[in-house]
Amino acid sequence: MIFLDANAFYSYYGRSKLGMTSEPVDEKRLKKYLDQQSEKSLPTSVYIEIMTHFRNNPRGCRFLIIFQIML
Repeated sequence: MIFLDANAFYSYYGRSKLGMTSEPVDEKRLKKYLDQQSEKSLPTSVYIEIMTHFRNNPRGCRFLIIFQIML
């Protein structure tokens, strides 16, 4: 089981889509790796933090909800 923190999720989603500066993370490689993993999860506190962050971003909220459903 892989538990993502908020920063890992933001990199998975694409920090540039959120207007965030890039971290020294290869986002394409991270996305490819996580897409290959069947057991991913977000702790509740991370989920709430991300929902708060995306509160004015319907696309981001949709991505988070779909991510949770696909787990």
